[in-house]
Amino acid sequence: MEEMAARIIDANGIAKELPSPSSIIASVRQFYEYMKQAYGAGEQLRELPVMLRQPDGTVIRGEMDLIWKLPDGKCILVDYKSYHGIKDFNNPEAFNKYYGYAPQLKAYRDALLAAGYEVEDTLIYYHVQGRALSMSIR
Repeated sequence: MEEMAARIIDANGIAKELPSPSSIIASVRQFYEYMKQAYGAGEQLRELPVMLRQPDGTVIRGEMDLIWKLPDGKCILVDYKSYHGIKDFNNPEAFNKYYGYAPQLKAYRDALLAAGYEVEDTLIYYHVQGRALSMSIR
């Protein structure tokens, strides 16, 4: 886990802001605690490949970062983002940035629905900042 956190820091050029991978690891652990409190204990399915054929024949491929699978069969779709520049999530720059992910998350949600899962919520988790945003994806 520490090696992955170090890669995130290097890839985003944020060694000055986050000199230690332990801060990202702590952020993810804190997020898992939040998930348990907000949604209940769940099975964590990580880095799941997805392939979805659209009605027009287009094939969408990707990898879902985290599915928080609840005992009742519902799930929470979580996409990790490393972008650290947004400070105020209510400004237009932030809105455009995080809603730009909506098509990706909708495709993942559609794939989960096609596989028989009920998606209770869709989150973007900015692990560098330790912030989660719930997305209304329908």
